[in-house]
Amino acid sequence: MAERIPVGPSHPNQYETLSLLKLYDSDGDPVYFVVSGSAIDDSRNRGNDPLDESYYFDEHSCPTNYVNCEAIMQKHNPDPHGVFDYVRSVWKPIGYESSDGEEMALALFPEINQ
Repeated sequence: MAERIPVGPSHPNQYETLSLLKLYDSDGDPVYFVVSGSAIDDSRNRGNDPLDESYYFDEHSCPTNYVNCEAIMQKHNPDPHGVFDYVRSVWKPIGYESSDGEEMALALFPEINQ
């Protein structure tokens, strides 16, 4: 496993993540978003995969928490959750910030080119 980035000393076993989300354009082609986040990796997960962030993106969080904009709304729904299709998450590797982010994102998420 590549070295991963800890969130900080006050958050033991919590590491930065990258998550791949997608929407579809008007032609039905996927548009991918790579979103930064964090997850806890410790024995208290009790068999749960710490990188399975599907609940967070599909149900729990407002999309404005991870897409920098004033609002994301639908007709009759000013706060839609689950707007994006969650694909998967990875631990953010050390060196990501100093790399060509687009190139490394493509290496971490080959689904984008499939």
